[in-house]
Amino acid sequence: MEPVRRAVVIEDDDDIRHLLDTVLSQAGFAVTACVNGYDGVEAVRNVGPMVVTLDVNMPGIDGFETAKRIRAFSDAYIVMLTALGEEIDTLQGLESGADDYVTKPFRPRELRARIEAMLRRPRAGAAATPPPAAPPGRPAEPPAYAPPPGGAHAAPPARGVPPTAPAERLEHRVLGPLGRR
Repeated sequence: MEPVRRAVVIEDDDDIRHLLDTVLSQAGFAVTACVNGYDGVEAVRNVGPMVVTLDVNMPGIDGFETAKRIRAFSDAYIVMLTALGEEIDTLQGLESGADDYVTKPFRPRELRARIEAMLRRPRAGAAATPPPAAPPGRPAEPPAYAPPPGGAHAAPPARGVPPTAPAERLEHRVLGPLGRR
């Protein structure tokens, strides 16, 4: 059984809060909605969501402070949704712990796509899913190429071809019997 996807919406505007609730519910989230930062921080603490949407201009504590407080105990993805569109606002939002910063008015389908894209990238502390096992009778994929330490640049080794193979043997391996006519 797949775990329940949870989201917390922290938004003081009723219409936007209901729109976000609808968008996230349609995306398969169980949504908890709050009207201010104080209640939002407590909801995140109690619900343990995967995603938090967060307005900046709210009564009580603003979204920047709310994000900092959430980030102190949660690794949920935080998307700030705000009318503040200046570069300094975006930078402050990202520095306070937001993973994305979207200005209002926003496109609901784009917001949903952004959230789904974030969820495809697991957090650094999350357990990575192991690569799928090779089918029987087939060798496993080689590990991804990593450049040698010290910043030296070298091409990755060709799969199954020794680096000293003569050109004729290489040609035969690549083209098989069709290589010579």
